[in-house]
Amino acid sequence: MEPEKGRSAIEELAHKIIQLYEITDEEEGIHVNVGLIEGGTSVNTISDHATAQVDVRFRTQDQVTEIKEQIATIIKNIDVDGTKVKIEGDINRPPMEKNEQTEKLLRIIKKVGDELDIFIKDTETGGGSDASFTSALGIPTVDGLGPVGGRAHRESEYLDIESLVPRTLLLASVIDDLAKRKD
Repeated sequence: MEPEKGRSAIEELAHKIIQLYEITDEEEGIHVNVGLIEGGTSVNTISDHATAQVDVRFRTQDQVTEIKEQIATIIKNIDVDGTKVKIEGDINRPPMEKNEQTEKLLRIIKKVGDELDIFIKDTETGGGSDASFTSALGIPTVDGLGPVGGRAHRESEYLDIESLVPRTLLLASVIDDLAKRKD
C-alpha cells in the first residue's frame, strides 16, 4: 500500500548482477554467470530479500585475488539506500592451467589422433571439472577426451553414439603409447 516506504532487495540485486557481469573478460579467460536468482513474495510487494547464485571461471590462479577484490567492491557499494548485501561461498576449485607436461600430453594425444584419423582440437572452455584438481597439483591433465556430444547441461544434451568406439580406441591407443615411452 505504501511502496515509497519499501527498499527493494531485487532492485539492489539487479544492480549487483549487472556489475558482476562486467567482471567478465573473455580475452583473459574470466567469465561470470549469475545462474539462479530468487526474491520477493508476490508481484505487488516490495521484496525484502533476494538471492543469486554466481559462477566465476578464470584461466589462472593469479587472477583470483583481483576477481575477489572486484566482487568485494561490488558487494560493499550499495546502490539502493536501505538495503544490505552479504556474500557467502568462495572459489571451490582451481583453474585448469596448462603446464609443460600437459602440453606434452596434448602433443601425444594429437599424434595418436592423427594416426587414427581422429581430429583433436585443443580448446579452452573455462569449465570447472574435477580435472582442475589434478591440474593444480602439476599432474598432466586433459579433459574432454571422451565421446563427442554437445549442448551440455540442457534437456537437448546429446552423445554421438557413433563416436564411442573411435574415442575408446583413441584412449586405449594413447594409454598404449604412454606405456611404451621411457621419458
